[in-house]
Amino acid sequence: MSQIEALLRRMEEMYASGNKSVKPDTVSYTTVIDAWSKSGNKAVAGERADALLKSMDDMFLSGNEDVKPNVFTFTACLNAFAASNDPARAEALFERMHRMFDATGNEDIRPSVETYNAMIKVWAHSGRDDAPEQAQALLSSMNESSKPMIMPNVISFNTVLNMWALRACTRPDAVERAEDIVKVMESLYEDKGDPRYKPNERTYTTLMKCWLRSSGVRDAVERVDNLFEVMRKMYHGGDSDFKPNHISYLTVMIAWVKCESTDAGRRTEELLSQMQMDGVRPNTAIINCAIEALSQCTDNFDEAVVQAEKLLFTMNDMDIQPNENTLKIMHNIW
Repeated sequence: MSQIEALLRRMEEMYASGNKSVKPDTVSYTTVIDAWSKSGNKAVAGERADALLKSMDDMFLSGNEDVKPNVFTFTACLNAFAASNDPARAEALFERMHRMFDATGNEDIRPSVETYNAMIKVWAHSGRDDAPEQAQALLSSMNESSKPMIMPNVISFNTVLNMWALRACTRPDAVERAEDIVKVMESLYEDKGDPRYKPNERTYTTLMKCWLRSSGVRDAVERVDNLFEVMRKMYHGGDSDFKPNHISYLTVMIAWVKCESTDAGRRTEELLSQMQMDGVRPNTAIINCAIEALSQCTDNFDEAVVQAEKLLFTMNDMDIQPNENTLKIMHNIW
């Protein structure tokens, strides 16, 4: 990152020395701000973005029209504030954008769906107790808006959905909230046919995780399994957006293990077969989960042990590395 910003400084120096061909403009500064937002440097990303924006503001107010901040600049700053977990700065900038647009009607600074998604991401990264409500309020305002520029898309919905899923252990209303979001997506897509609203694998997998983390284990396994089967049906019906992946399979397997049903082993063996049909290669976590499910087959334990040992050999044949958890689970079975 220091190299990218150093290049910008070099451009400034060369321009100040008379080389007019390298004059930094809005794109130059916005590119560096965007790079900071994606740098992974949480400690300084927001600070550097804020400093660069202030520099642009100062130059623009001094008469340099070529560095006027636009919607892309502001959105990049919001993403940087999300990376630095700085909701206060983000809220102030988000409100500033709206005030500026309302006062001028300048299309260059009209908030977009990407702007709103960046603000939702700010709340997602904030960790604040009220973050899901704040993000949900933004999503609702987008959905209720008559402005096409800020109509929500699948990223908007999935981000808020994931916030509720992450809080399902502590928020009794999380599952209901998550289900409502998916229902809205399904309804909007059915009514309008607009791909922006179309649920996908991530939507269903996130809802599955929300149920998995909720307290109602028995209800959870039934709903998770149902969602998974709907997803596979969509995929095998020709919709590649619903192709299950490692996370989808692992989520449904964990649900069966958590419910401690004697059917868990049978179901996970079915899931392993389905993985092969779907072209998804098992990994260590999935095999571990399948072995643990087999350990719960108390009605036919000897056969379950044989199947678990076969899975252990399968790991070797498929060059899947066992880990400490694999050995612990097998030790408990033996």
